[in-house]
Amino acid sequence: MDRAAIEETGAQRAGRLERERNPWEHLAEIGRFARDGYAAIPPEWLGTRGRGWGVSTRGDGVGAAGGTGSRADRRARGSDAMKGEIAMPMETEAVTSWSRERIEEASRQLESASPQAILGWAVDRFAPEIALASSFGAEDVVLIDMWRRIDPEVRVFTLDTGRLPEETYEVMERIRRTYGLTIRSFFPDREGVERLERQHGFYSFRESIEARRICCGIRKVEPLRRALAPLRAWVTGLRREQAPTRTGVGIVEWDAAHGLVKVNPLAHWTEQQVWTYIREHAVPYNALHDRGYPSIGCAPCTRAIQPGEDIRAGRWWWENPAHKECGLHLQDHGGKA
Repeated sequence: MDRAAIEETGAQRAGRLERERNPWEHLAEIGRFARDGYAAIPPEWLGTRGRGWGVSTRGDGVGAAGGTGSRADRRARGSDAMKGEIAMPMETEAVTSWSRERIEEASRQLESASPQAILGWAVDRFAPEIALASSFGAEDVVLIDMWRRIDPEVRVFTLDTGRLPEETYEVMERIRRTYGLTIRSFFPDREGVERLERQHGFYSFRESIEARRICCGIRKVEPLRRALAPLRAWVTGLRREQAPTRTGVGIVEWDAAHGLVKVNPLAHWTEQQVWTYIREHAVPYNALHDRGYPSIGCAPCTRAIQPGEDIRAGRWWWENPAHKECGLHLQDHGGKA
């Protein structure tokens, strides 16, 4: 065997061992997984975690605000805000059994519940195949803190578009250290990004709504599809008062685009409630919030807002507010939320 063949074999072996240690961290680097979907991932890459997200984010089963014992036990001695609010039986079952009527009924029953109670309800039914999609804005860090107090086995993923502000990475690291979390990053398909920039330049998203949605599709929508593939439910920080496109957000929804349940514990909260929680619980947050950025996305597509402007006025500010969505949140009737 010649030297080149030996070196190639060694590199392949090193890559295999690294993927086995951290399978989730490497999925986004392989373009064919973006095209073929989760089912194309070789089973040996998944290690003992299988198709799920794993059972615990820490080997000892103890979290920053949690403890030992069953999930129900931890909830019982956890947040007082959860006690006595929702008398719905615990159950673990296939997502396919969740009919539209059942989801709507759950959403109605949870409408007056606290976010902690809503999170507890969702975790009881879907863990460990449930995760929080976090961009590390104010709402998301609140949900991380709440979830960690309810259950130390919180699962968090983020979409690293490659164009995030430095302040976003800084708060991600502070959150990771504060709560002892494993934050799973999902990146865009490399070939898709290279093709987009070579053919259309580096700011094509400012040329038209369609061009911007193509960029969002490559950098955010496709990685989200991969992140959600092994889950039965996902949690978001959507609130109804955030934008005209989000006034109809439910507490519990069926995400037809991805085929799983979607839970929005803060849907009925106000911006003031979010910030009151952050201050009362000393939750780490993005420094850009203090500089006039109430909503934060990719750096080139986000600016500070002026007094009196809508809280999402700084996102894609060159577009009509009715079109200001990236495609991550699709309503069942075909619109965007």
